[in-house]
Amino acid sequence: MRGVWLVLVWACGAGANASDASVDAETVGFLAVYDVIEARCAIPGCHLSPAPRAELDFATEDLAFANLVGQQARGPACGGEGVRVVAGSSAESILMSKLADVEPVCGARMPLGRRALDVEDIELIRQWIDQGARR
Repeated sequence: MRGVWLVLVWACGAGANASDASVDAETVGFLAVYDVIEARCAIPGCHLSPAPRAELDFATEDLAFANLVGQQARGPACGGEGVRVVAGSSAESILMSKLADVEPVCGARMPLGRRALDVEDIELIRQWIDQGARR
């Protein structure tokens, strides 16, 4: 019986390392990220077909994911500057710089000409990237 109690204590997190993000943070899926992107970025004149800016089309969830993760930045401002989303590293992802930094690594802060994303939305996207930018 004592062995069962120890397993239950460990399974509930009593023995977990506080720095283990998989224990401390809820796993964020791309659908939650896409909800933010769709509402704030997939709008006419920005990142929506038929002529999305910087060849970054967010018309569908599948298209948005394919255009972000592991893809080199394109367009006049950020082309050749790095990868849009580096799975596991928000610090290396151009997307995070464009959303979170007042002066991004390239181009302008996004959404262009509109109110910045809420801190909660930025942190959701950061968490998704740092957790591996999984589908």
